[in-house]
Amino acid sequence: MKIAILTDLFYPYQLGGAEKQFYEITARLAKKHDVHVFTLNIEGSPSEEVLRNIHIHRFGYRNSLKKRSLLSLITFFIESPFLARKLKRFDIIHANQIAAIFSFFRYILKKPFVLTIHDLYWDQWKKYYNFPFYYMGKFLELFCSKLYYNRIITVSQESERKIKRLGFSARIDIIPNGIDFDSINKIKTKKGKHIVYVGRLVNYKNVDKLIMAMREVNKVFPDIELHIIGSGNEKQSLEKMAKTNGINARFFGYLSEEEKIKEIKSAMAFVSMSSMEGFGIVLMEAMACGTPVIAKKLPAYNDFCTPTNSLLIDEGKLSETIIKLLRNTSLQKRLSENGIRTTKYFNWNNIVNQMEKIYVSLKNTPTASG
Repeated sequence: MKIAILTDLFYPYQLGGAEKQFYEITARLAKKHDVHVFTLNIEGSPSEEVLRNIHIHRFGYRNSLKKRSLLSLITFFIESPFLARKLKRFDIIHANQIAAIFSFFRYILKKPFVLTIHDLYWDQWKKYYNFPFYYMGKFLELFCSKLYYNRIITVSQESERKIKRLGFSARIDIIPNGIDFDSINKIKTKKGKHIVYVGRLVNYKNVDKLIMAMREVNKVFPDIELHIIGSGNEKQSLEKMAKTNGINARFFGYLSEEEKIKEIKSAMAFVSMSSMEGFGIVLMEAMACGTPVIAKKLPAYNDFCTPTNSLLIDEGKLSETIIKLLRNTSLQKRLSENGIRTTKYFNWNNIVNQMEKIYVSLKNTPTASG
């Protein structure tokens, strides 16, 4: 099959679960199919390249590796005529979240159009984003809910619930995120004395709550460091907060995939207090690394988190939960073993097989693109 992938951000940008998922799935699809990715320019990357058999076409305003650019996103939309010409020869068009707006290609090109939605922020935009972004985000989600897609793919039961609530009408398939066990198992490291966070440094990730919780943790365990991996518009304020409160925190910024896994594997715990997630792939990566997970209770985690493989908590119990875990080696061992056992069910190869079946069914259905 000839498969076209439309996504605003792609490798080497890997700061979010959405980007990680599309890269892992696309790389495996490209072993058997002719796969082309149409995406935004990324600093330090060529406009055209072939990577792991994936043909990558980058265009528009250059995006930073550290954060999203609104200007580059706008150029993604205005490239519609360029994309329409390029997509004529493909059997399937698969769009990633924001690229839903290109669903009109279904009518112009008579091609099946698949959309992946990782999460919707509908009732959360105003809480976590400033004017005018919360109006823009809410409008885009509402607008895209009125468009037509041959199939919608999402990553969790909670995201499916949100999609249905907003009124998307296409059939929905849940295909979760996965784990690359071979890559994780190849990385060898020793346990250190640190707690790790991985993700974007933005408001709703609540990294400030983790920094402040470390004040109590360090009273009991003064030698435990906090390692923060990721970038975002709150980086400077978080660095200042840690310094003002005497927290022994290290900010790593963007790391390669291997360096990121090394940090997670060597940590005593992985912690996330994020208020919004569609799936939480980095929690699953931590489990696969054998690193105990502490996270804020979110419905999206119910697809793979249980009381035996992770500690899902209310926000106010963070410091006491970290202290409890650090004091209890048997709890650490139990969470580590059960986490590894759980994640073995989420294999990227199995997930790609599910995706491939959807493509084949649409390609072989005469009315799929009508």
